[in-house]
This record gives sequence, C-alpha cells and structure tokens, in this order.
Amino acid sequence: MSTSDAKPPEENRLVSKEELKIEDTKILRRIDELRQDLTAEIQALKAAFRDVHQEKMKSEESNAEILRELAQISTLLQKLNQEQEYTRRVIQSHEKSLEEYRLLIHRIEDELQKIKSILRVD
Repeated sequence: MSTSDAKPPEENRLVSKEELKIEDTKILRRIDELRQDLTAEIQALKAAFRDVHQEKMKSEESNAEILRELAQISTLLQKLNQEQEYTRRVIQSHEKSLEEYRLLIHRIEDELQKIKSILRVD
C-alpha cells in the first residue's frame, strides 16, 4: 500500500519537472527571438550609417531614421534585459524546487528504509 501512496507525488514531481522544462524552453525561445530582432535592427542601423557616410549627407530624414532605429534598439535591449531578469528569477525558483524535490526524495527514502527495517523485524 505504501508503494502506491508514494507514486502520486513522484508523478506530480515528474509533471512539475516537465512543466519547468517547457517554461524554460519558452523563455529561451523568446530571448532568441529578441536577439534576432536586435541583430536585424543593428544591421538596419549599420546600413543607414553606411548610406549616410557614402553619400556624405545628413539630411533630416536620415537623422530621423537613425534616431528611430536607435530608439527601437533601446527598446529591444530593455526587453532583452527584462527577459533575462525574468529567466534568472525562474531559474532560481526552479533550483529551489529541485532542492525541495531532493529533500522529499531523501525523506521518502528514509521512510522506505524504516518500512524495510520494520518488515525485517516482523
């Protein structure tokens, strides 16, 4: 009976670990998307600077475009920093959960040892 009692927490623990892995994957995918967006924005900014340099003109329109690109890059960097901070918090939470799972496993193992020793005595 006690073996069947131990299975549901183990199943819950496995589900929780899978959910943690799925959440980590989603976060990492989002960070990769932001990095790709940032790379594209940087390339666009480099192209804008190259055009200005080659044509040796700094019209108001070109300057405004550059400022927009810089503003977009700043926004993307802020989003990336927020995502990284969120990822750090999630990882810390997951590490704490894993430690709690380890402690639970040790407790279960201790209880199993107690049960085994009781069974040997009888």
